[in-house]
Amino acid sequence: MKRTCASLWLIFVMALLTLNMSVNTSAQSIAELKKMANNGDAEAQTNLGILYDFGHGVPQNYEQAALWYRKAADQGEAKAQNNLGILYELGQGVPQNYAEAYFWINISVAKELNPEKRSKKEEIRDAIAKKLTLSDLAREQKRATKWFEDHSE
Repeated sequence: MKRTCASLWLIFVMALLTLNMSVNTSAQSIAELKKMANNGDAEAQTNLGILYDFGHGVPQNYEQAALWYRKAADQGEAKAQNNLGILYELGQGVPQNYAEAYFWINISVAKELNPEKRSKKEEIRDAIAKKLTLSDLAREQKRATKWFEDHSE
């Protein structure tokens, strides 16, 4: 139970770290953000996901958060990848899926340059890894390697 609480606390802390409080949540700003997100802007998609995830300026909606995080994550946005992984771990807005959670957080870890944030993400990733079989873990690591190969510039 202590490990679960600690894991959830780390997830909460990581979610707060990704929240960009400079995002203006006025109706006009949200409309502009949605327009940018719909036009494929990965940062706008991530920020819109955050707004839905935490209910800032919009009703809290994990399904919408997951949708926008996924669009940004597919484009390589590390914050979105991390947040999408957290939603998969918790089963919020998406079916709970530890393999999918591991995959997205693992990619996010590899891209994190800040040592403190990287360490926290590694703790979360490693806690999720313990919930996977060895074959599931190997499959997701291989999948992450392929993701990087497919998304290298």
